[in-house]
Amino acid sequence: MQTQTQVTTTPPLPGVDLVTQINAALRTHGTNLAGPDDPAALALPYYTWADTGTNRLRRRNAAGSAWVDIAPILGRLLAASEVGDAAFASIAGTVAGGALFEMGANSNGRWLRFADGTQICFTISNLNLSGSSWTSSPGGFSYLQLGAQVIPAAFVGSAPSLVAGSFYDNDISGRSAYLAGMSQPTLTQFPAGGYLVSPAASAPGSSSGSLRLITLGNWKT
Repeated sequence: MQTQTQVTTTPPLPGVDLVTQINAALRTHGTNLAGPDDPAALALPYYTWADTGTNRLRRRNAAGSAWVDIAPILGRLLAASEVGDAAFASIAGTVAGGALFEMGANSNGRWLRFADGTQICFTISNLNLSGSSWTSSPGGFSYLQLGAQVIPAAFVGSAPSLVAGSFYDNDISGRSAYLAGMSQPTLTQFPAGGYLVSPAASAPGSSSGSLRLITLGNWKT
């Protein structure tokens, strides 16, 4: 409802008119100035407007000069008990510090997203090297080309950068293998072309290990 929000102070004001104006003002305040038209002429600083034209809840700024979008009209806030203490603390920290925006995980690893658009991805791949074809080098070592590795969350804009990588070999006694290099990542994966290198001239045919890659880029521009 969008009617006058204050009772007139200009006399005379018969009792019936007073009651009518009070009821109208209460309805206006109680419905948060609900309506499709901008009620700026009725609003003071920090007034709330239920904009039924766009289904958005807006609040007048401190200067009383503009509306600030708050949320959907029928949206609601979640209590800490509904999201869990740890999640609630993470959200509160994000709002207060303006830093960590989102974190998540899937079968390809984990990621962190920050409010400024930065994204850090931790690709974790458990490799089964059983039956893999290692190539012996005249230099007395052997190497194995890696297949494509999927990044857990897609980047946007420019291709991300690999900032760190490692390989933990589960068969140290038989062969210690090291990550020698990775292909340049795209927005969604490391294409085939990375290499593991072993100081052994010929590698055993059965092994496994964990490949871990840290990638830096943007989730928004």
